[in-house]
Amino acid sequence: MSRKHMTMPRRLIVLLVSCLPSLILLANYIRWTTGEIHHLDQWRRYGEDMSVATTDYLEHIEPTGRPSVTLSDEAAKTYMRGLQNYIRKMVLMQDIRPWQFWRTLRRDPPARPGHVVHRMNDDVGRAWLTAQGFRHLGGVSPFLLFWLTVFMCVPVLIWVVWEFAVADHLLAGFLFAVLFASSPFFVESMATPYVAIGFHFIALLGAVALGVSMILGNHLSYGSFALRACFMGAILAICALCRNGTLTLLPGILLSMTLGARRLRIDRRRPADNSIAIIDKRDLRLVALFILGVILLVGPYLVVRPAKQHEIWLGVWQGLGDFDRTKGYVWADHVALAAFLDAGFDRDVPREVQVYERNMGAPEREAFFRDQVLASVRSDPLWYLRILAQRLYAVVTQIKLYQLGAQKDPATTPPLAPNEGKIGFHYSRVTTADWMGFAAFRVVVPLPVVWCVGLVFLSFFIWCRHKPRSRAVLWLSTCVSLAILTMPVLITTAGAFEAQAFILVYMLACAIIIERLLCFVWSTSIVFLKKHGQRDGQSLRTSSIASRHL
Repeated sequence: MSRKHMTMPRRLIVLLVSCLPSLILLANYIRWTTGEIHHLDQWRRYGEDMSVATTDYLEHIEPTGRPSVTLSDEAAKTYMRGLQNYIRKMVLMQDIRPWQFWRTLRRDPPARPGHVVHRMNDDVGRAWLTAQGFRHLGGVSPFLLFWLTVFMCVPVLIWVVWEFAVADHLLAGFLFAVLFASSPFFVESMATPYVAIGFHFIALLGAVALGVSMILGNHLSYGSFALRACFMGAILAICALCRNGTLTLLPGILLSMTLGARRLRIDRRRPADNSIAIIDKRDLRLVALFILGVILLVGPYLVVRPAKQHEIWLGVWQGLGDFDRTKGYVWADHVALAAFLDAGFDRDVPREVQVYERNMGAPEREAFFRDQVLASVRSDPLWYLRILAQRLYAVVTQIKLYQLGAQKDPATTPPLAPNEGKIGFHYSRVTTADWMGFAAFRVVVPLPVVWCVGLVFLSFFIWCRHKPRSRAVLWLSTCVSLAILTMPVLITTAGAFEAQAFILVYMLACAIIIERLLCFVWSTSIVFLKKHGQRDGQSLRTSSIASRHL
């Protein structure tokens, strides 16, 4: 069902089908998360984002003229605690439900110390979006922050299904979106105040949509290439502001764009051109188009990129603790802080000040952790390669879920080694990725079933790799896998969220397998009935359309 041949009724049908998974997402979000977000006075990151957003909104409508204060200042901490207690009291007084994101507080919050701003190493996007929402609502909404990811996820999820439909894979796109919307792991991650990981998953969905359009889409053109790159650039910019680690999706996104440009090169070349020069004017135009696409992809983020940057090498240093057992790397803030202080940093700062309260992104502090990591890699490259291999195996097989499956409470599960720190705690933040459900119904999917889906997918498409469509599906899964694997393999699997995101690849494989199987059954039944004289020529044409998926 290529877009060029889509009539208006068909477009409306496709749009309707594209919206159905979003309705499932909304239903599950309300059912699974809104009952858990009443503890507004207990979440530090919720309090910090609300403090920044509230003071931003109030300073915009009624400036105090006071200088800005960072979240590390004692005045900001006092204001944050008072604001959280006040919000909780007003929510109970006004009987505001968690799904009523449009309702605002009737009274102004307590006196503010000025404009509260983020620390040097904080992601600023979620608070900024919340403040913009306050301006549109005309007041402070206690639950708007939890709905930001949902508002952004809905159009991206519709985009995913639409691109599958344009590529003649509407059923696969619909099933994939339904599986995503039925995953407690992805849905609950949208609401967790602990970390803005939901924006990472939204950008990942965008990467899937872009990959489908570039690799599977029919009639890819210069204009559609640039338009989709621009749309993905806007998604990436917003999500990276809210979750800096989203930028690790870029390798997979760039690979899909490279394959899209390659398709344009092949499609635009005339048969007679095979005997002439390898590079001609059309190739130069495609190179220029690819460069333009990259600019449209990363340009929006470079424009809105904050001056304050998140630290990188502290996370790499701690992240090695997921599989290091010999060099002393530990997935724990206090261990990294002890090494940092023992090196002579922050001598005038009390030792009890937490890592997130310090400016760990300063160049000399980044250099300290970077030099330690690089020295360990240079001294023992095989040690590092083993860690990378173990990470790759852990992410692709999701073996950690298998290890935690027998535990009633992953948060209290002791680590396999002291270097792992509290990995089980991170896996307990939301329901793990091996669960599926709708509303009150939930079921765990055994990991052997997940592995079988992956093996069947790989076996079938490798066997059929001589068919262009099958090769394209393999390339699509490669691009999505690369986008997901960059963070957990190169940084760490200990964060749990990014590592479990690989279940999205299995969802994609499952959706495509089911579509192929149904198309095969449909086309086979049509041919069988045709042979028995129970179908006319129109049925045979229907059979040929269905067989294109095989």
